[in-house]
Amino acid sequence: MRRLILFLLCFILLCGLCIPVSAANYASKVNITATVGSDKSCQVTVSAALHIQENTGDLKFPIPLEADDVRLNNSRIRTTKTKQAQLVDISHSIGNMTGDLTVTITYSLPNVITAGAADTPQLQLPMLSGFQMPISQLDFTVSLPGQLQAKPAFSSGYHQSDIEKDLTYTVTGSTVVGCSIGELKDHETLTMYLSVEESWFPDAPLEFFQSNADDIAMVVCGVLALIYWLLFLRFLPPKRKLSPTVPEGITAGQLGAVLTLGKADLSLMVLSWAQLGYVQLQAGSKRVILHKKMEMGNERTALEQKYFNKLFGAKDSVDTSGIYYATLCRTVAKQSLNLQSYVQKHSGNPRLFRALCALIGLFGGVSLGIAMTQEAAMQGFWIFLTAVFGLVCGYQMQSPVGELLLRKSSKTAVGLIFTVLWLLLGLLAGQIGLAVIVMLSQWIAGAMVFYGGRRTEAGRQEFARILGLRQFLKTVSKEELHRIQTMDPEYFHALAPFALALGVSRGFAQRFGKGHIPQCPYITCRGDKIHTARQWAEKMNAALSNMNRRSRLLPIERFMALFNTQTPKKHRKK
Repeated sequence: MRRLILFLLCFILLCGLCIPVSAANYASKVNITATVGSDKSCQVTVSAALHIQENTGDLKFPIPLEADDVRLNNSRIRTTKTKQAQLVDISHSIGNMTGDLTVTITYSLPNVITAGAADTPQLQLPMLSGFQMPISQLDFTVSLPGQLQAKPAFSSGYHQSDIEKDLTYTVTGSTVVGCSIGELKDHETLTMYLSVEESWFPDAPLEFFQSNADDIAMVVCGVLALIYWLLFLRFLPPKRKLSPTVPEGITAGQLGAVLTLGKADLSLMVLSWAQLGYVQLQAGSKRVILHKKMEMGNERTALEQKYFNKLFGAKDSVDTSGIYYATLCRTVAKQSLNLQSYVQKHSGNPRLFRALCALIGLFGGVSLGIAMTQEAAMQGFWIFLTAVFGLVCGYQMQSPVGELLLRKSSKTAVGLIFTVLWLLLGLLAGQIGLAVIVMLSQWIAGAMVFYGGRRTEAGRQEFARILGLRQFLKTVSKEELHRIQTMDPEYFHALAPFALALGVSRGFAQRFGKGHIPQCPYITCRGDKIHTARQWAEKMNAALSNMNRRSRLLPIERFMALFNTQTPKKHRKK
């Protein structure tokens, strides 16, 4: 009985040694078809029949590092680059599937002809780049543009040149057809070498940098924008001239327009009128009422007279929360000032420069759309959607940087929102690096076009004076302020509208410390008495925000009004 048990145990052990253990995942067959063109490029198609028993969600097929126009199952995709190869994410295509399935990868190699021995041309074709699975059967077909006279040679990562004993092939005309004799190990690499004739490649182009079309388009747009800026918009800011006084003849509402060659701001202009004695502001917690104190004469510019008369007309007071004031704010914001004396005749158009830079965002959106999905039908939808979104984001992302030296407006908030949305899209597409590059390019574009264009000498001097005033408001010492305030007790209130326009009102107020400031002569407000410069700065900032609130919401109100349709007359109750 004991002998019988021992015999059975030995038999089981022998069976265990004889029966092979199949791998969980392996490639049952890999077929490689490569066609070498007369321009020395090579089109490669890899068809891999996979047996997936355990799907870990991390299946990647490596292809040569220089591969371009990579497609998985006929859909263009983005790959991950390592030092040795590009990785095609197969898991993204097959999902959680297991069992037997087939994937097809196509790509192009820009130049597979290298200099061999004695500088003779030689085909160097990488066929396997280290696939993580063992390959049961490898078939390959390589076609060339001329009749072959030489025999190919092979080299692998494991066996070096000894891999040839595990391969069999035939050479017929211009084609090499071969296969593996046994199984190839996991992470195996395989390269074929073959002597060729130089005369086979009369159409070989000069070698240029190879990249995807969308990436090339981004670079081209960036280069064109830079050339345009250098030729027509280049402006180096002059040295600042510190000044404790405001530029003569310019209101706070026109300050930003002179600084950036942009548009005026009605609310800041009204604050300057109030400081000059034309208007009195009655500031509440949520709205501001303007009271006309006197008519504006020829002592002010024609533009100021025009909009002062439009603002009040025959009225003596205006509610800034009303739609009339909001509409007038937006009208002034579109009004071009008479700045011809500040701009050179051949200065370029900043909008054209911004549009060229925004195209970088458009083509960046194309890249993100390609990376969003590998399904051909959905890929076209995503490319269109992300391209349009990239164009809009690109233009809007330029705004925050373009207002660094001014009071932050709604454009700044909108630009920051679009910046965040763009980065989230890049994160969703798995291309956060590309998204950051596009974002930085738009920020740089906003900074480059902030000055508006080339300036005349008068424009440079005015620009320097405004920057000098801003620098003074930021850095003036408490001792200097005390000296100025002793001579002019209302100095803070005289400069407050300009500090608001230049975005330094809080810092300017802090220079006064906690000392007592006289009541503002042009703003009346209910509630507690205000004593310090900081309190007055906060009150003025709140009043200015209340004055602009309706104009910021006006586009949304008009959009919503489109959906407030009236009941048709035939259905109305008589």
